[in-house]
Amino acid sequence: MDLELQKIVANFEAKHNSEFSVKPDGLLYFKNRMCVPNDEILRTEMLDEAHQSSFSIHLGSVKMYKNLKPLYWWPRMKTAITDYVLRCLTCQKVKVEHQAPTG
Repeated sequence: MDLELQKIVANFEAKHNSEFSVKPDGLLYFKNRMCVPNDEILRTEMLDEAHQSSFSIHLGSVKMYKNLKPLYWWPRMKTAITDYVLRCLTCQKVKVEHQAPTG
């Protein structure tokens, strides 16, 4: 488990914070959303699957966040999703231009 989640667990055990809970499966949850450890490979694989699956082909960051938010939680999750989508070359190639043509 990463340091941020370890601090949360320690704080949870000391104060019994109701937003966090440890389920019988041994995983930490935040408001019934599974906490994802600070593992760049794991998070990237999760974002790859959510962004490139056949059910949600290259969603924008807002839609992708809304799809993942009910299931998962990690600190600065929305920022991580936005950064991921901004780095997607396919999304950048098909991005619609919202400016009127000059002339």
